[in-house]
Amino acid sequence: MIKRIWFIRAIMSLLFTLISILIAFFHKGNFLLNYSNTTFMIGLTLLLISGIMIVHISGFFRVFWLGWKKMFFREDPYTDSAHWSQEKTEIPDEMALRRKQAKYELLIYLPLFIALILICQAVLFLFLLLK
Repeated sequence: MIKRIWFIRAIMSLLFTLISILIAFFHKGNFLLNYSNTTFMIGLTLLLISGIMIVHISGFFRVFWLGWKKMFFREDPYTDSAHWSQEKTEIPDEMALRRKQAKYELLIYLPLFIALILICQAVLFLFLLLK
């Protein structure tokens, strides 16, 4: 399982590197400068996506949402909501843990890993360009 995760991360990093090379190839000017700029911008975008997902999944704004919901959406005291109750089916603990790990891997760790690889490539090619 762990080897598969790292294999997917490596393949996705290579794919984004090839996309960066193709984008830099079609721009006019110095190839290393265009490649460095492209990888840096794609890396920053993926880093932003990873950060937004960390905030969303951790539930940082859930407290604010519940406060706004209590303030603006009042329930009608005359409605009977007893017939709307449903039994919740519980997911087994192992399955819930695997789904949580898969969600973290797909939405947080994969973009974060690719972003760090691309930003390191951009810095490396920037130093090569300055020499």
